[in-house]
Amino acid sequence: PAGDTPSATVVFVHGSGPSDMSETIGANAPLRELEHSMGEKGIASMRYDKRTCRHGAALSEAGDSISIDEEVALDALAAMKFAQTQEGLNHERVYLLGHSMGGGLLSYINSLGADCAGYIILAGSPRNLWELSMEQNLLLADELELEGDAEGAEELRAQLEQERLKAAGLANLDADEIVFGMPAGYLQQFEQIDAVALHLADGLPMLILQGEKDRQVTMTDFALWREGLASHPDTTMISYPSLNHLFGEYNGTAVPFSQMVSVEYAQKTPVAAKVSDDIANWLKLAANQ
Repeated sequence: PAGDTPSATVVFVHGSGPSDMSETIGANAPLRELEHSMGEKGIASMRYDKRTCRHGAALSEAGDSISIDEEVALDALAAMKFAQTQEGLNHERVYLLGHSMGGGLLSYINSLGADCAGYIILAGSPRNLWELSMEQNLLLADELELEGDAEGAEELRAQLEQERLKAAGLANLDADEIVFGMPAGYLQQFEQIDAVALHLADGLPMLILQGEKDRQVTMTDFALWREGLASHPDTTMISYPSLNHLFGEYNGTAVPFSQMVSVEYAQKTPVAAKVSDDIANWLKLAANQ
């Protein structure tokens, strides 16, 4: 931002998938919108294309399964180190902000030596990705049944149960075996990351935000954070009744989960002003502590 030294700096960490620096999905770009809003409030920020977005073809040609470190953590760590060396920034006030999967990995990223000042989690989950996939696919099965396709619903539920049983024995699977569409080795690394325990261990300030109309990461996850972090010394949690996974307000008839991306996210739903206001106010309070 123009003007005086920014009051804080935020490094953005994307959600799952090969996301660009704006986290573009449908008609929306939530990270770009947050960055601009933060800048207007005197807060610096840093975005970057995800490795799987910029170098997806090369990674596919290499043929090896990508790890969480390669997909997310190492680049986020590099971004933090870069921000902490830039002139004109307060190097003691560089925060990690993660959306969706990125939010669940912030404490792990910091454990690698990011040395952040605190965390801002937007629709993050402390659960393994396979659990979220199971939950989302069960929604699809319920929708099939409501549409009159009972046979299709039962078939999908049976497939999901088979995958759940594989996931229950995740530690014993070969790394390249596929579980819920993902390599077992990738999910095994998730299994080893206890985000809540890492947050409790470092005790850094946390802001956790959740849209109550989010159907990808739900209020179940928000409750898990609240329960797991009950003894944490500095946690602020806010939920928004009308906001979805992108922290926008969808205007229209509610659509099935199967049409969430093609219909709901196809509508431009800017990140609500109250979200960036809450982030800025929390950063201001953190600076005064």
